[in-house]
Amino acid sequence: MQGNVDPMILFGTEDVIREAVEQCIRDAGVRHHILNVGHGVIQGTPEEAVKFFCQLARESSSQQQCRNVTQSTLQGVVNPGAVELLQV
Repeated sequence: MQGNVDPMILFGTEDVIREAVEQCIRDAGVRHHILNVGHGVIQGTPEEAVKFFCQLARESSSQQQCRNVTQSTLQGVVNPGAVELLQV
């Protein structure tokens, strides 16, 4: 499954980006999930915001891999390979 974060979110603060990423992961549920921004990164997007987005995706993936999939708290799994495409 692939889910999108609105690319305009990357023009927001780190708190706004973090909340959008966390919400996307929660919405994905327990299925395997590729976290990305919809329609790609918009021209003029701050590079630091893209790096932060990738950092959050990696952190989420690491946290998910440490959880037992039978726990009811599992929110989703992010494919860490997908964020490699977003590196600047």
